[in-house]
Amino acid sequence: MSAVLSTSELNCRRRNVGQLLDRGSTPLSSTIENSFLEEYNVLRKEAFIMSFSIRLTEEERKLADSYAKLHSLSISEAFKRALFEKIEDEFDIVLADKAYDEYKNNPETYSLEELEKELGL
Repeated sequence: MSAVLSTSELNCRRRNVGQLLDRGSTPLSSTIENSFLEEYNVLRKEAFIMSFSIRLTEEERKLADSYAKLHSLSISEAFKRALFEKIEDEFDIVLADKAYDEYKNNPETYSLEELEKELGL
């Protein structure tokens, strides 16, 4: 978070979010922007925690245990990191594909010197 909030600002935000959460008729996702909700959770030192279970063969469990120990992680943290790394990788692939499509439509490129000159560096 970039700015430090005063106590009165913090209390005002807590009241506003509390009022929105108490309005059971409006879906939370359309009432509160995700970024504000995340900020609220950081301010209150709370998190929405979700747990899940997965079935592993004995061989898969041993591999997961070994990986987690090698990196000094709990099994939960190892799976969590793997999940989010996979999501990030797929997101990067989509962005790379879009950038390549843009390049194919307009294949003009610039040297580093040209870019520095244009940006005044």
